[in-house]
Amino acid sequence: MKLAFVTECDYFAITDADVYDVILFPFYIGKPVDYSAEIAGKTHFFKTLTNLSKSLKTTIIAGVDTNSYGKIRHSAAVCANGKLLAVADMNYSKKDDGYTSGVEFALCRDGKHKIGVLVGNDIYSSESAKTLVLSGAEILVHIADPIISSIESVFARARAYECGVPVAVCAHKQAMLAGVDGKIAFSSPSKISAAEIKPVYNYRALTVRRRGFMPEL
Repeated sequence: MKLAFVTECDYFAITDADVYDVILFPFYIGKPVDYSAEIAGKTHFFKTLTNLSKSLKTTIIAGVDTNSYGKIRHSAAVCANGKLLAVADMNYSKKDDGYTSGVEFALCRDGKHKIGVLVGNDIYSSESAKTLVLSGAEILVHIADPIISSIESVFARARAYECGVPVAVCAHKQAMLAGVDGKIAFSSPSKISAAEIKPVYNYRALTVRRRGFMPEL
C-alpha cells in the first residue's frame, strides 16, 4: 500500500492518477462544513473530495469539522473512486474542546485494503485502536490535530506495537508512520511526502487462567 501525506489543505497538490493507494489530508482550516448546506448544494466540500478520488482513482481521507444542526464534530471524510464511504467522528472528546463525540468507529474497505480511521483524541485510547484491529483493520490512519510535542509519536508507536498494525499520522505540516516494531519508520514536515506500507499478518496464541467454570456448550 502506497500512502501520500499532504500536510496542508491543498486538495489539488497531487495530480498523478494511479500513483497512490491512499492520500491523507489534515484538518480543513475553514469553518465547520454544514451537512444541511452540503445536502442543499450550497457548499461542495464532500463533492470536491469524491470527485478528486474518482479522478485520481484512489482513496482519500481528509480531516474536517462538521456541523450537524449545531452539533460540531471533529471528523474525517473517507472517499474512494467517486463515493463517500464514511465520515468518521472523533469518539473521545474532552469537555473543553467544544466537540460532540461520535458513537462508532469507522472501518473502511476500498476494495484492496481495510483501513481503520482514528480522529483527533482517539489515538490516546487503546480501546479505539483495538476495536478497529479486531474488526479487521490492516492499517490505522490517524488524522491528528497540529502536533506541538512528541506525544503523538509516542501514542502512534504504542498503538502500532500493541495492535500489530502500522499507524499512519497526518497533521498540519507533519506526517509520520509508526511500524509494528514500535519505531517511527517515516517522518516528514514536507507538504507532500510518501511512504509504502506492507501490512503485517502475524498472530500469536494467548492463554488466560481465570477462576470459575465455563458453561457447557
